[in-house]
Amino acid sequence: TSYMKFCENILRLGVEIHPFNSFGFEYIKNDVPFFKIRNNEDKKILFLRHDVDHDPLLALEMAKIEHSIAVRSTYFFLSTDTLKPWMNSPILKKKYFAVAKEIQSLGHEIGLHYDAIGDFLCEDVNPVENIKETLSLFSENQIHIVGCSAHGSYRTREITSTSYSL
Repeated sequence: TSYMKFCENILRLGVEIHPFNSFGFEYIKNDVPFFKIRNNEDKKILFLRHDVDHDPLLALEMAKIEHSIAVRSTYFFLSTDTLKPWMNSPILKKKYFAVAKEIQSLGHEIGLHYDAIGDFLCEDVNPVENIKETLSLFSENQIHIVGCSAHGSYRTREITSTSYSL
């Protein structure tokens, strides 16, 4: 597949591919967080992450490809916005967590890709309770969450439509 070729080409260039937890924070002056790669300071490193916004089954295919060539990455699973149909259907919800668990069993990391601001602004959902509930669902399904990443949803951009100039 073209994705396998992409990964193999990166590896051929001598680049190491790492998941989220291969990185650590080292605090430098003025308490500004700075990413530092643990024990690999002289190597070419690619931090590989995937946002699972639309199709968990495609994410599973990619995870299997990576696993077949000894690559580990992090898959950030969205549970609202575009993946809401998966969470609202008991059948799809069960499959959603089974896919995340299988990806984890292949040696990949699972992270939470949240849309707390979109859920709050569009659906009046308490962000703290929403994230706690979502983390509980992952935990109940024996899925370890290694970190989180905010989702820049279209619905939030439509509401806020803030423009920035440099």
